Amino acid sequence: MMTNSTDHGGAAPNVALDKFYRLYGAIGFLPIMLLGLIVLFAIFVPHFLILPNVLNVLRSSSYLVILAVGQMLVLMVGGFDLSVGAVVALTSVSSALVMAGLK
Repeated sequence: MMTNSTDHGGAAPNVALDKFYRLYGAIGFLPIMLLGLIVLFAIFVPHFLILPNVLNVLRSSSYLVILAVGQMLVLMVGGFDLSVGAVVALTSVSSALVMAGLK
């Protein structure tokens, strides 16, 4: 008599890969990639996770976070304005011209 078996040749199911696929489906690709890069840099770059370096990264990317949060709010309420890049470029050029003029 033949039985219907779900045995895959005696190999145990890959539980870690199944957990990774569920995590990937739940949170997406970018957070997983960010975590992987942080782990790689922490392993291969000395002094990567020291406090001054982390504060420097947070300080230098803070204006991008502010712009991204503002753009997210615009998109969430139904507006479709993606002109933040042009406004930042115009602001940086005009402020550089003002600083050069006040020299």
